[in-house]
Amino acid sequence: MHKAHDHILTLEFRLQMSCNLIAIDQIMEDDVIAEELCTRSEYARWNPKYKILSNPVIVGPVITFFDDVNPDNPDFWYIQSLAEAGIVLSKLSALTFTSTLNNGVVSGPKKIQLLPQSFLSRFDLLNWKALLEYSLPSKFDVEMLRNEVNILDITTDRDVSPHVLVDLMASDNSITRRTFGNIRRLQPCKPVTKAQAAVVLISGRMAEAIQHEISRLEAEKMSRLHDEEEIRSELIQKGDIQRFWEGELEKEQERFLVVEKELKVALLSLEDEKKALNDSLIDYVKEKGELTCREKLQKCLKEEVDQMYDNLASERADLLSEQQNLERYSTELCAKQDAVVEAKSILEAEKEAIRIVRSWVAEEAMQIQSRADVLEQVVLRWRYNSGSGHSQNFSSNSKCSD
Repeated sequence: MHKAHDHILTLEFRLQMSCNLIAIDQIMEDDVIAEELCTRSEYARWNPKYKILSNPVIVGPVITFFDDVNPDNPDFWYIQSLAEAGIVLSKLSALTFTSTLNNGVVSGPKKIQLLPQSFLSRFDLLNWKALLEYSLPSKFDVEMLRNEVNILDITTDRDVSPHVLVDLMASDNSITRRTFGNIRRLQPCKPVTKAQAAVVLISGRMAEAIQHEISRLEAEKMSRLHDEEEIRSELIQKGDIQRFWEGELEKEQERFLVVEKELKVALLSLEDEKKALNDSLIDYVKEKGELTCREKLQKCLKEEVDQMYDNLASERADLLSEQQNLERYSTELCAKQDAVVEAKSILEAEKEAIRIVRSWVAEEAMQIQSRADVLEQVVLRWRYNSGSGHSQNFSSNSKCSD
């Protein structure tokens, strides 16, 4: 029994998904990928309730209900509608709540954001849908619902609205079961895909409207097929179809004759063109042969030029080598010439020094010679003076002795 029940649920789920796919094509754009994650802004844009609304008439300044959604946002009016419906916390709901508490005296402004580009969580998806889908009586036992619900991470959360609990009590017909299957944990913070958001959008009261629309389309289709069949039968009985096709056949036969004549003319023209092409081909072959010969000649000339270029490069390298050698030799010769000039200057200096020394020696020799002559004269004079004195002493001694 349990397997049969699961099989029935599977069939119902497949049937529901087939209906959902038809509705998803009407809600989403053509280029939307169902497996991608859905943002809050996209959910507001795809909400069928607001897609059928006409553009609002703007009177006076535009009041934004969220600090992070400007009028320049392409989904501005769809997001504004969520705030006006009261399913999300906005400046409008905060203003109403504050005014009620303070008897009309509004406290300082608070920054309220929707985060339109953030991914829509499972909890927000179900909560927003349930707030629009279900209406609760004034006296409602929330604690009893919490005890009846079998979703583990919902019963312990005190922030869950009673509308979500009412949806969970619907079991197989609930929006939660149709969207996420038979689950025991909702994982409230987990983001939803675009396909899951579309399933939620077409669930509940929207499912009845979609089913009615599908039935209407099926009825229109059957009526159109019936009318087409009646028109076809009527045309067959009157013979209009046969006469029409006979006329079309005659037109096609006449057209075939005309086309056949045109084909013969075209074939003759093609034969002439073929002869002209053959003649052109012969000329082309001749020109190709000439071009081949020229190409070979150019190749030979290129090889000779390359050989000459290689020879010139080799000679240029030799010339550069010889030039470097000559420059080196010239540098060495310049160095040697400088050394010779320096040695010559040193030799000239030494020669001048020798000449000076020689003149000095000559002068000294002359001075020595003059001194020698003077000394010689002094010696001679001394000798002469010494001899004269001795003679006088001898003569005086002789006289004394006598």
